[in-house]
Amino acid sequence: MVRKKRTRWGLKAVLVASLFLVVGCGSISGTVSSCGAPLQGVTVELKGATCASTTTTTDASGNYRFQWLAKGTYTVTPLMSGYSFTPANQTVTVVKAEIKGVNFDAGSGGYSVSGTITLTSGGAPLPGVTVELLKDAAPVSSTTTDAGGNYQFTCLSGGVYTITPSIPGYGFSPANRQETLNSSVTLDFGAAPNTARAWGLATSGQLGDGQTAVVNASPVEVINLSKVVAVAAGGDHSLALLNDGTVWAWGLGASGQLGDGSSGDNIQRNTPVQVSTTWDNNRKAVAIAAGAEHSMALLDDGTVWAWGKGDSGQLGDGTGADSPVPVQAQGLTGVTAIACGGYYSLAVGSGGTVWTWGDNSAGQLGRVTADLLPLTPGQVVDINNVAITNVASIAGGDFHTITAKSDGTVWAWGGNYYGQLGVNPATTPNNMSINPVQVTGLSGIVTVAAGSNHSIVAGSDGTVWTWGSNAQGQLGIGPSTPSSFTPVVVNGLPAVATVAAGSYHSVVAGSDGSVWAWGRNNAGQLGNGSTGADEYTPVAVIDFLTQLPLTNIIKVGAGASHTIAVKSP
Repeated sequence: MVRKKRTRWGLKAVLVASLFLVVGCGSISGTVSSCGAPLQGVTVELKGATCASTTTTTDASGNYRFQWLAKGTYTVTPLMSGYSFTPANQTVTVVKAEIKGVNFDAGSGGYSVSGTITLTSGGAPLPGVTVELLKDAAPVSSTTTDAGGNYQFTCLSGGVYTITPSIPGYGFSPANRQETLNSSVTLDFGAAPNTARAWGLATSGQLGDGQTAVVNASPVEVINLSKVVAVAAGGDHSLALLNDGTVWAWGLGASGQLGDGSSGDNIQRNTPVQVSTTWDNNRKAVAIAAGAEHSMALLDDGTVWAWGKGDSGQLGDGTGADSPVPVQAQGLTGVTAIACGGYYSLAVGSGGTVWTWGDNSAGQLGRVTADLLPLTPGQVVDINNVAITNVASIAGGDFHTITAKSDGTVWAWGGNYYGQLGVNPATTPNNMSINPVQVTGLSGIVTVAAGSNHSIVAGSDGTVWTWGSNAQGQLGIGPSTPSSFTPVVVNGLPAVATVAAGSYHSVVAGSDGSVWAWGRNNAGQLGNGSTGADEYTPVAVIDFLTQLPLTNIIKVGAGASHTIAVKSP
C-alpha cells in the first residue's frame, strides 16, 4: 500500500494562523488631495487602542495605506506643515476586511470665496440658490446654497472674479459682486421676491391692482403676487408665472382666458386668480403666453396647454370650442418655447422646429394647407416644403409671425401689408407670404416680438431694430417715416435685454433694469405719466410712487393697450 504523506505545519505558521483567528486582520487606505489634485508627502498618523501610533507618507498619487491591523477602533490624522485638512481626522473600526476611501482634502493652495444668502425681510436663509463664479468674465464654477443659505468656492488663484446668485422668482442685493482676490473673502447677499408692475388701460382689471380705473399712465403694483418669474399680456387680460410653477391671471375673462373655470360677458378679475391645474399635479408651468382672448402654458414635461377662446382653433385640442380651463394641445411633446398671435398659437419643438395652429387667414401659420382654421398643430415648412429648424425665439402678431434662429438670423411669414415681414409688400403676392422669408441686414438677434403690424428685435449687443407700420410711432424712429419695409435701428436706448410689442406700441427693458416705451399712448400704455399723445421716440417709464424712472425691470410684456413687467427688488 502507499502511505499518504503527512503535512507538517511549522510552529510559526500555526501561531500566526491562530492569532488571525483570534484578533482578525484588516487594513485602512485612502487618498489625500489638495484642490482636487493628489498631495504627495503628507504624513498620515494612525492611533488605536490596541497598538502604539504609527505613521506612513502619501505617495505621488496621494495614496496611503496601513495594513495587518488587528481588530479595533483607529483614528487617522493627516499632518503637513502649512495645510489644514477636511476632515481634520477620521475614526474607523477594523474587523477583518480592508477599509477604503478614508480620504482627506487640504483646503489650501489658494483663496476662497464664501458667504450666506438670506431674505432681506426677516433674515431667513435661502437654500437652493445657484451661485455662479466667473473669472475675467469666463465661467469657472457654480454651486448651490445649502439649508443654511451658505455657499463656498475654494482653491482659487488671484484675479478678478464675479459672483452672481440666481433662483427663479427672486432678485438679489447686490445683483452680483466683483472682487479682485488677494486673500479669502466673505461675500453675503440679500434676496427678495420679484413682483409685477402694470400700466395702461384698466377698464377690465387687467392691471391687477384691485381697481378698474379707466387708465393708469404710470406703473402700479399687481397685488398678491410674489416670486414672479415671467409675465404676459393679451388683449385685455394678463398672466404671471410664479417660481412654484403655478400660473395666475387677471383682467377680462369673457371667453375663459383667465383659466379659473369662469367665463361670460361680465367676468372680470381686478386681482390675480390661479389658473386651474387640469394637468398632472406633479407638473409645473415653465413658460406662458397670451393672445387676444386665449392663454397658453408650457409645462416642464414639454406639453402645451391652452384655455380661453377657441373658435379659430387656437387652443389646439381639436374641438374649436372655448374652454374656461386648460386643455392639452394635441400631438406636441418636447416643446421648448411658446407664443400666441392674435387668434393663433405657436410652439418651438426639438431641433428648433415650429408648430402652429388657429387662424391662418393671412398665412401666419406658415403651413401648406387650405384650411384657414386648423384645429390642431401642424409643422411650418419652407418654400421647398421642408420643415424649418433651429428656431430659438418666436413671436406672433395679429397676422404675422417672426422668429430668430440659433445663428442669429431672422425669418418671418404671414401678413405683410405694412412691410412687417421685413420685405417690400410689392414682392409678396396679396401682401402675404405663407413661407418663411429672411429679414435681411440682421445678425446676432436673440429676442423678437410682434405687434399688430410691426416687428421689433434685439441683438446680443443690445441693439434694437424695428420695421413695419409707424403710424402711431411704434417703430421709435420719429414721425417722418410712415412705415419701413426694412429694419431700422432705434436710437436713444441703453443696451436692451428683452423686448415686447403691443398692438401699436413697443416696450423694452435695458440690461441696466430701465424700461422704455414708444408708440400709441391713448390709454397710458407707455407709462410715462401721460395719456393721449403718441410718442415717436423712446420715453422712460416713470415709477408711480417715486415719480422717477422705473428701475430693476427684468422682463416686459405688452397687450392691446396695457403693459406689464417683472420687477426685481
